[in-house]
Amino acid sequence: MNISNYFETIALPKSRLSGELVEEGDILAGSYVVKVKIVKTKFHYPNLREEIIIDIANNQVVRVREMVADHFSFYLTTKEKEQFCEKVKDDDITGELISRYETTAGDRKVHVCRLTIKPTVGSLPRIIKKVNDQFPGATAEPDYITLSCA
Repeated sequence: MNISNYFETIALPKSRLSGELVEEGDILAGSYVVKVKIVKTKFHYPNLREEIIIDIANNQVVRVREMVADHFSFYLTTKEKEQFCEKVKDDDITGELISRYETTAGDRKVHVCRLTIKPTVGSLPRIIKKVNDQFPGATAEPDYITLSCA
């Protein structure tokens, strides 16, 4: 794959993208570089984060993934939810912690939470790491976009 055109491979139909670039950049992650592009969309999630992970040693694409750029989900117990605002602080957090519903995860009763953030190249991985570091059972991760071929 020609890395100079790596975002030409995006699986989301081009008609669903507004074409407006919000931000782009690279993140070094060990022996990989993650090329990131954040674009405006014309569907339910207004900001899309496109990532391509490249093995630096052989200049090969390892993975391409798409996710929502301006929020992510995770689990918190009621006690953890009460501690969240004092334990996780970041200038790129733009909204309140939203508890979407309660469920069980293993033997724990948890709230499925969502946090809204600024859609920047570094904000999503940085804030997810903060949440997972402060609350090891949170399982914070991006809201990945999956496409159906039905």
